[in-house]
Amino acid sequence: MQAGRIGSDFEERLDRSKLDFRWEMLQKIEVAIEGISAAMGKGMAQKTKSEQQVDERKKGLVQTAEKLDELRDRLMRIRTAAGSAAE
Repeated sequence: MQAGRIGSDFEERLDRSKLDFRWEMLQKIEVAIEGISAAMGKGMAQKTKSEQQVDERKKGLVQTAEKLDELRDRLMRIRTAAGSAAE
């Protein structure tokens, strides 16, 4: 009879241990999934921010290039005018 109770008690403890282990593993997996999701969200936000910064920088460079083209054209006109006046 004692052997039966010991066996039953042992079986209950094993079942409880399995359930506890399973519960802990599921919690750890859930935490890992949340961490990965957060990291992905953060990465996407940084990518969007980086793309916006690139676009802003590109616009600034285009404006600078346009100003340089205008200055070059003005200098060419001045050079042409100076060359014509010297003759």
